[in-house]
Amino acid sequence: MGSRSLVDRLLSPAGFGLALLLFLLPFVTVSCGSSTEPSPFTVDYTFTGLDLVIGGPPEIGGTIPDDNGAPITVDGASDDSGFTEQVGRPVQPLAVVAALAILVGMIGGFALPIALRGRVTGALALAAAVLLVVEVLAVVPGRAAEELAKTLPEAGLATHATPAPGFYLAVAVLIALVVREVITARRPVAPITTAAPTDATGPPIHET
Repeated sequence: MGSRSLVDRLLSPAGFGLALLLFLLPFVTVSCGSSTEPSPFTVDYTFTGLDLVIGGPPEIGGTIPDDNGAPITVDGASDDSGFTEQVGRPVQPLAVVAALAILVGMIGGFALPIALRGRVTGALALAAAVLLVVEVLAVVPGRAAEELAKTLPEAGLATHATPAPGFYLAVAVLIALVVREVITARRPVAPITTAAPTDATGPPIHET
């Protein structure tokens, strides 16, 4: 196997491995608060991709008023309301399936034969990207609004979810994998050439 073919074979598994590593970065920030109160406040709950997969606790930050109404930061604060227990701590099924698709794609990049590898890994990368987009842009915001309405129905607080850099990077890597596999699948196969037969003592014999 030449160095070019070896690089081509490793690019797909390496891309899937990079996408999995990006799950360690922040994927989405759920913010809740009010700008109409005498002392406006915002509390941010930032979840990594891994938090969404395993139900891990988020990083908490934001700005809240003190007893005198002056804003103070709450980075690293504990969640006394239990809001994150409802919004982000349960395992998110779409994130789990996306992570599994990425893992299977990485394994398939090594194990599958050439005839199947591009189609299967490309489909897995596309499926994982779509699942992550739906999770971060639709499921998390809807769940946050629903749980906030249950937890503090009388407060009239607003909530919104903002995709974080880890999400954008993971989706970009997955889309790049899809594009690569499509280009590879469309690449013409080099014709197989055979050497001309030779006799035992003379030059190659060319048939006419």
